[in-house]
Amino acid sequence: MAEADVRMLLAQKKLREVAPDPETARAEIELARRHIASAETSMASDSTLAFTALYDAIRKAISAHMRAHGYRVSARRLALAPPRRLEVAPPAVGFSVF
Repeated sequence: MAEADVRMLLAQKKLREVAPDPETARAEIELARRHIASAETSMASDSTLAFTALYDAIRKAISAHMRAHGYRVSARRLALAPPRRLEVAPPAVGFSVF
């Protein structure tokens, strides 16, 4: 990511600057490594779980890189989208609702 991109995300308040925290970044990298090891172990028996572990490893690694360089994702940008009204069809004949 180019410096101009980071500045744009800061201006949009999607990122915020924080004190660099290499110690916490190292801990996050270690956790990412454990997730990768777990994915390797579980791949044969549960590929979905392995995928989730790898996805979380990537998130942790990105977070660690950002933290080490003094950036964090703005918490308010992680909020869910506004709720929408859901249209739910009635159950089909012979379908059991739990």
